[in-house]
Amino acid sequence: MVLKNTSFKLDDVLLYQIDTYAVKHRMTRSEVIRLALQRFLEEESEKNLEEEIKNDEILQIKVEKGPKLF
Repeated sequence: MVLKNTSFKLDDVLLYQIDTYAVKHRMTRSEVIRLALQRFLEEESEKNLEEEIKNDEILQIKVEKGPKLF
C-alpha cells in the first residue's frame, strides 16, 4: 500500500492527546491518526448499514400490510 502525505490542522489539545496515545502505545502520530480514521469510518459504515436494514424492514412491513382499502 502506498501512503500519501496529507495535511490538516489540529488544536493543541487534540495534538497532545494523539501524541500521548502514540507514545503510550509505541505508535507514530500517523499510525494513531490512521487507526482513528479507520475506526470512525468503520463505525459510520456499520451505522449506515443498520439504518438501511431498519428502513428495509419498515418498508417490508408496509408492503406486507398493503394499502388500506377502507
